[in-house]
Amino acid sequence: MAARVPWAASLSRGLAAAGLVFALSACNVDLYSKLSEGEANEIVALLLRNHIQASRVVAKDGSSVVRVDEAAFADAMSLLSDAGLPRQKFASIGDVFADNKLVSSPTEERARFIYALSQELSKTLSEIDGVLAARVHLVLPKNDPLREEQKPSSASVFIKHDPAASLAPLLPQIKTLVTNSIEGLSYDKVSVVFVPGQKLHRAADTASSPARATLLNSLPVPLLIGGAIAGWFVALALLLGRGSRPGPRPAPAPLPAARAGGDE
Repeated sequence: MAARVPWAASLSRGLAAAGLVFALSACNVDLYSKLSEGEANEIVALLLRNHIQASRVVAKDGSSVVRVDEAAFADAMSLLSDAGLPRQKFASIGDVFADNKLVSSPTEERARFIYALSQELSKTLSEIDGVLAARVHLVLPKNDPLREEQKPSSASVFIKHDPAASLAPLLPQIKTLVTNSIEGLSYDKVSVVFVPGQKLHRAADTASSPARATLLNSLPVPLLIGGAIAGWFVALALLLGRGSRPGPRPAPAPLPAARAGGDE
């Protein structure tokens, strides 16, 4: 009987698992990093709903990283761009004036104040359902109180929205919000521009046959090498597993034939 090799089966299973882990890690790439847990979960949920495999990984600094299969990277980026994710990050008034500078010029303080106001308004407008991006540009002239003629303040609002969302009925409310947020700003000096976002995402199942046929050629070299190494691990594991099986038992030796007749 062939001797059993008890460690070969364990080694084969370990190599197969290592090959699988290597293949999976070689296929995944970082889509976005430095995200909060909520932002990452929102992105992963959207990708999974659209049949794109994604996962959230916690980085060493505590932030979240979203990872996707490298072959789905382009579709994932297009889908998130259509949805306006990750969302814009805005600075608050506290963030703008958080430095420890002891002395600032009046011009610098005014510029910071205007920037902080525009950031706060942009953040508020971006919370409206259907808004993908929002920017508010303020013009607040520094008028001389001793002069009779005063230059009026003005505001320009840019809103990029989901094409499926109709924001035109909200125009009066948006202008009123901006007007009441800026001292000395009149309603007629607020202009709002709505721009529908362009749909860039194309589902993978709508791709043409020639595009699918050229997928292998478009894969990066590291991914192909990783797949080849993973295949080598699996093949080696199968060979070792086969060698650990007991061999066929040898056939029993035939019994000696009985002598015909007794001794004389």
